[in-house]
Order: sequence, then C-alpha cells, then structure tokens
Amino acid sequence: MSEVATPEGTLTLEDVLRFLQRNALLLLAGALGAAVLAGVLALAFDRPVYTTTALLEVDVDPGEEGAGARRLPARGYQQLARSTKVMRVLRRSLTEQAGTGEPGPRFSTSDLSARLVLPERWESDRIFLIELEGRAPTAQQAAQLVNTWARTLIKVDGRSSARAALEAAESTLDDRWHELESRHARLAERIEILRRQRESVAPVLSLRTVSSDPTPVQGTTSGERPVTLVTEQPNPLYIDLTSQLNTLEVELANLEPELRRNASDLARVRSELERTESEVGDGEAAAGAPPGPSSDQGMDVPEIVSVSGTNGVSSFEPGPLVRRALSVQSPIRLMARAPVPERAHSARLPFKVLAAAVGGAMLAFLVAVGREALRAKPGRGISS
Repeated sequence: MSEVATPEGTLTLEDVLRFLQRNALLLLAGALGAAVLAGVLALAFDRPVYTTTALLEVDVDPGEEGAGARRLPARGYQQLARSTKVMRVLRRSLTEQAGTGEPGPRFSTSDLSARLVLPERWESDRIFLIELEGRAPTAQQAAQLVNTWARTLIKVDGRSSARAALEAAESTLDDRWHELESRHARLAERIEILRRQRESVAPVLSLRTVSSDPTPVQGTTSGERPVTLVTEQPNPLYIDLTSQLNTLEVELANLEPELRRNASDLARVRSELERTESEVGDGEAAAGAPPGPSSDQGMDVPEIVSVSGTNGVSSFEPGPLVRRALSVQSPIRLMARAPVPERAHSARLPFKVLAAAVGGAMLAFLVAVGREALRAKPGRGISS
C-alpha cells in the first residue's frame, strides 16, 4: 500500500510531538521558574491579609407572605449581599465607625464573598445558610468588616421587607378607603333625597266625612245642612319615608366609625412609610423632599376627619392588617459572628502562582519556537 505523501512545509502532529519532546525541559523550567519567582515576590512584597467568616441563617416563612412581606429565592439573598445597595450602606457604616475613632477598613468587592450553604431539605423547610467571608490587612479590621457587612445586609433587607409589607397594606387600605367613601357618599345622597321627599309629604292625612243621619243635631233647625266630620290619621307614605330614612341614617352612623378606623390605619401606614424613607441611609430617599404623602397618593384623610367629627385619626388602635405589616422583619438572622482571625495569609497566592506558571510556560514556548525557526532550513517548518 502506498503511503500518502505529505506536502513539503506542512506541520504534522508528529512534528508537534517531537517539538514538545525536544523542548520539554525548557517549557517546564519556564513554568516552574515563573511560579517560584511569583511566589517569592508575593511573599516578600505582598501585604498579608486576614480572612474571617460570619454565618447567617435565612428562614423564609411562607406564612408571612400574606402580610405582603418580600421574600427572595436563595440566590436572591446571595446576590443581595454583594449588591450595590448593600455595598454603599456598608461603606457609609464603616465611615461612620471611623469617625468615632475606630479604624474603618478599606475594601473592594473582590475582598468579600458570599456562599450559600443549602441543607438537603431546604426547599421544604425554607431554611438555608449564607456564609459571608471578608479579607482585610489586619485581624481586627477583617472581623469589623465582616460583622458590619452582616448587620448591613440584615438592615437593608429588613427595610426592604418592611417597606414591601407597608406598601401592600397601603394599597389594600387605600382601595378599602375608596370603597367606603363611595358607600358613604351614596348613603348621604340617598338620605338627602329622602329628606326632601319627606318634607314634601304631609305627616298626617285629614279625612272629611259628611254625616248621613237625618236627625237634627241639638241646637240646629231642621233646615240646616248635615254636619261634616274631620278626622286625622298618619300618612302611610310619610311613615314609609321615615322608616327608610332611619334605616339609612343608622347604616351611615355605623359606617363612619369604620371610615375613621380605615383612615387611621391608612394614615399610620403612610406615616411609617415616610419614616422609613427618612431613615434610609443608602441615598434612595429624595434629598430635601417635603414631608407628607406623595402627590400620587391622593390622600384625602382630612375629609374623613371632618365627616366623622373627630379631632384626629390616631385615636384607634392599629388594625390587624397594619399590625402584620408593622411586625414584618428580615428573615435573615446572625447565627455566628465573624471571629478575629489568628493567622494571616498572602492575598490570592495560589492564583498568582498559577497565573505566573502559565505565563512562564507560554514565554518558554515562544523562545522554543524562535530557536527552532532559526535552526530550520529555508522552506521547511520545524525541524524533525
């Protein structure tokens, strides 16, 4: 069988293998040399860092979802831990701590990592763990960084959960308020119509009857006309209108306390929303915004106060919807604080050594290719 001729100058697999065999020592030496040099330089010049971790438990209770609480998937809480919002609040918290005399550690997002620890039955139990890890130049700063990060995450998530619950309660109460207000307006209009109708109706009816007895009445002559008798009795229409009016007035009187209670809950929820906005430390609240409800809320609670005749809307205890919304908290709990680490290590030393080894091998490969090219005859590839 004749062999297939290989065109001159074509690089075959056999040529590549022979090339690697001839230059194996050079490639190995380049990789090892670069790795050792990178390790020595990292140990000599890189500042050692301290690493510590804190453990958080997330208990996503499905029963609280009915109160409008915001609940994220497991990955959602992991992403929230490294979100821009949490990082911004964390930097501000560390700056405030530094202002009290404590050294606020400088950090970048690469110094922080969040890992999920999922039990086998976490989907049914709705409980999982998050491990927060942080690095800093000193042991104290590392512990301060991670513990402040954990508190910040709980704080930010708690605000978001509470705000979501309050907004859901506000929407429900606002819809209820418009429904009650519409009923109140219809009842008041109906009562006014009935009052006008009743005013146009006589309370009693006068009935005139003519006596048909031919016997003359004492004191009259036989030529006088028969006597007309006048009797009065209640007007059935007036009685019916009065009954309807009384029924509607009782219904209106029973509706007004419900209106005031709903107005009180709505005012309380909106006041709590304003308070949470004023306490936001991550720059989400509009600076210099005037207090009071937003323009799109259409708050008309003062009209309820004037109708109901009360001096304010805070005389009622919060309703069950408001109590549930006010009791919503973050499902994140701090299980274990970050301890102060005892030993330091070089920052990302394995990665630096590996990257240097790959770079050294690539450089040695280029040197080997250049050397083979100088040795090769004109018109041929790598020498065999």
